Amino acid sequence: MPSTAPGNADNRGTEFVATVARMIDSGRYDNQNKVSLPLNCLKKVDNGINRNTVPDSVKYDNKVQIDPIEAEENEEQQQTMTQQGDSLKKTNLSNARSNTKIPSKPATPSPAVNENYTSQYMPING
Repeated sequence: MPSTAPGNADNRGTEFVATVARMIDSGRYDNQNKVSLPLNCLKKVDNGINRNTVPDSVKYDNKVQIDPIEAEENEEQQQTMTQQGDSLKKTNLSNARSNTKIPSKPATPSPAVNENYTSQYMPING
């Protein structure tokens, strides 16, 4: 704060004061117990990520292996027959390499040309 004394360094704007308060929650500070300090009493710690440094005593060496490992296909240990309904069928031990056609029947008629009512009053070939 500026002083009323004319020769005081606080009036020149060369020295500044920082107000330090404890953070209670994100964006909430303890303003009852705040302290005003001159900037030359404080030391700036810049670790680049806006977080406090973590001491080595609390760090955990994670030994989890997350690289993918190709699964082994051992046909002797895998079950080779699957029950589908009342019958047994050979089990597929690998994924299909091409698209599989699934037989199906549409629930409603197709909206294709010449199969619905709009083809009766709209010309097909302009």
